Amino acid sequence: MDPHAAEEVSAPAADALATLPLRSAPSVLAIPEFRWLYAGNVAFFLAMGAQGLVRQALAHDLTDNKLGLGLLGTLSALPMAVLSPLGGGLADRVDRRRVILAGQAALFVAELAVLALVVSSALRFSHLLALSCVMGGVFPFVMPSRQAIVANLVGRSRLPRAMALTITGINTARVVGPILGGTLAETLGRSWAYAIGTSLYAVAIACTFRIPSSRPDPTARGGTMWGSVVEGARYLRSQPLVLTLMLFGLVPLLLAFPVQSFFVAFAEEIWARGEGGLSALSAAVGLGGIAGSALVVWLGDQHGRARRQLLAMGVFGGGLAAFALAPSFWTGVGLLLLAMAAASVFQTLNNTAIHMLISDRMRGRISSFLLMSMSLPMLGGAPLGLAADRFGLRATFAGAALLSVGLAVAFFALSPRLRRLDVSIREAMASE
Repeated sequence: MDPHAAEEVSAPAADALATLPLRSAPSVLAIPEFRWLYAGNVAFFLAMGAQGLVRQALAHDLTDNKLGLGLLGTLSALPMAVLSPLGGGLADRVDRRRVILAGQAALFVAELAVLALVVSSALRFSHLLALSCVMGGVFPFVMPSRQAIVANLVGRSRLPRAMALTITGINTARVVGPILGGTLAETLGRSWAYAIGTSLYAVAIACTFRIPSSRPDPTARGGTMWGSVVEGARYLRSQPLVLTLMLFGLVPLLLAFPVQSFFVAFAEEIWARGEGGLSALSAAVGLGGIAGSALVVWLGDQHGRARRQLLAMGVFGGGLAAFALAPSFWTGVGLLLLAMAAASVFQTLNNTAIHMLISDRMRGRISSFLLMSMSLPMLGGAPLGLAADRFGLRATFAGAALLSVGLAVAFFALSPRLRRLDVSIREAMASE
């Protein structure tokens, strides 16, 4: 299907609007297919936010150490890291909508199984670990197709705006999801909270059915799946700036990002706030994400991307360290919101730059490598959990956050390609 065929605005007018800041948002939302994708994304991540909070509370009740909480993230990250290249190869070879539907259906069935265990009071911590593995196995197939299909629906010129709006919607769901999960758990009980969260996955599936099929590039369908993955790896190796951006995004977050797996410990053990405190911390992550991605949308296509990323990383690391050492709960919430807003600016700029540099026929495979690199920070959950058990939550995460800032500064200083990012993006766009 031609991605421009069903647009409700003319292509020249929309492309002109795409060069503007926030005012260009309506040109993207005028595409019906993108609206359904957007709604499905919101429902999907709303479910994840609600379910994630309830699962953290359940896990905290079933295990009494930080290592257990860290393992939930680690066991989700391992299959992501291993399977992501296969998911990217599949996204470039078959109908992306079918891949998304199959993955969402598998996750929905797994969540139904956990719901049955919660209702029957038969849930064990091992069941939550198994669900983490299932989620980690599904994501490498769903997410590359979700990212790659955006370009099919909106076109390359509107891709930066569409991605920023998508991230804003996802972060909005991350605000509402934990609040919804915490509120339902406190008022109706965890069984009903889990049931309602699971039903949102069904909503996401229904929205995906309204998205048109996305035929793969004919040149990407030949050969074997493994050959397709190898071709993607070779392409990535031939694009040193894209590889540099992936590494730049990975190094700092590998140390600082896993803190989200330990929010329940901060809320209950340091500030004695219970599930309400966990909801507030999780919501601060999403609210900060909304603010950061909305800022990128508002500013539009600006120069100095790499320096903006470095500045955002400094605010993220400093804010996260201050959060870990905060003297009071609400001070910590405010600092966390600031840190996560900066993290959203960093990630939105980084991911958008990657998608502006790569070829359309490689979009699924490069998206999978990007997902693989983004899943690696969750591998830090177990070691950080061990460190937190030994040195304490505050010292562990304050130290990791500050170290991440130092690594980001060193990376920027030692990478001439990164400092020339604006020039490279202009050259890539001009060559299309």
